[in-house]
Amino acid sequence: MFCLAWLGVAAPAECAVGDPLLGSVVRSKEYVVRRAPRKQEEFIGEVRYRREDRKFSSDWALCDHDARQWRARGNVRAESRWEEGGTVLLEGQDAVHDERTGLGRLIGASSRDFVTLTRSGPLKTGMATLLGSDKARARRLEWDEPARTATLIGDVRLFGPHGDAEAEQALYRHDDRSLTLSGRRPYVAPREKEWSAAAQAETIRAASEPRTLRAEGAVKGWIHFEKDPMADVRRGRRLPGGRL
Repeated sequence: MFCLAWLGVAAPAECAVGDPLLGSVVRSKEYVVRRAPRKQEEFIGEVRYRREDRKFSSDWALCDHDARQWRARGNVRAESRWEEGGTVLLEGQDAVHDERTGLGRLIGASSRDFVTLTRSGPLKTGMATLLGSDKARARRLEWDEPARTATLIGDVRLFGPHGDAEAEQALYRHDDRSLTLSGRRPYVAPREKEWSAAAQAETIRAASEPRTLRAEGAVKGWIHFEKDPMADVRRGRRLPGGRL
């Protein structure tokens, strides 16, 4: 769920400027172009960007063509529709993205503030079923497009109807759809209709294919089945909810 570098957060980096009626341009109350000493486009007040499956807005944005970098500040919001279904909304206060390196980050207004992630609608992935987190928060978000990773850092919390988790860091790898929790002895408590569990360890890794939850390092935890877990095995069926 935390694959954020491709959610449209970097959409304004294209800096398309033209007819404001077009859906693929950046709109704002004020627009300033600088040719020297470097080519820049500054958008001031109610910055808006929309393109098919993504939306972006902020109070201010700057596109530096020479540095191939963009920045956004103030009420930064990025919304995207996933191919798997559902929408994801990312919110923070200060964002920067470097097109040359593919690296970027989003933080709150101060070190005490959070960035937040909210998912709504269906998400047809093993990850969503396993952790089922509708919301997440952290002190900062960092993404690496070449590595296809996104990392939530600092007081990370994930919570929703299907489970809860906490850690100092949550690393999402898009290639194998895995989420690794680490720092401050993370814990995870998935909940499904037929079973529930809780685990605390040095590191916890959840993966989609196959659906697994792996805890390592001084592991403590439990798992509770609402019915006889061997009943499905005797019928030749797999246990619900994967492995712990």
